[in-house]
Parts: sequence; C-alpha cells; structure tokens
Amino acid sequence: MRLSVSADGRPTACHLQSPLNDETFNRTACDTLMEHAQFSPALDAIGRPIASFFQTSIVYRLSTARR
Repeated sequence: MRLSVSADGRPTACHLQSPLNDETFNRTACDTLMEHAQFSPALDAIGRPIASFFQTSIVYRLSTARR
C-alpha cells in the first residue's frame, strides 16, 4: 500500500500495489487510511514541508481458532 501525502501531512491518494480479489475489501483498506491517517510532512533540504509518500505492507491472516 502506498499513500501520497501532501505537504501538510494529509493523505491525498491511495494505491494498492498488490490488491486482493475483493474490491470492497481493497476500497475499505484505502478509505480507512485516507480518512484517519495523519503524517508529519516530509521536509526538503532547507526544512520546508513537501509532498511525499508513505509505503507499507499490510498482512491479513485468518484465524484458525474455533470459538
């Protein structure tokens, strides 16, 4: 997952690099981060905030435990 981040630290776009076969699940993952994520902005060489990106991997596992 890669989020484009504005100079004020807010996500502006979400890109799934290895999407699942479930579009609803994919959209929910992006929508959640787009709504709730906040970042300290990246800084250029003289310390001014600039647009950048945040990239991470998210691993989903199904529990095999029975309740």
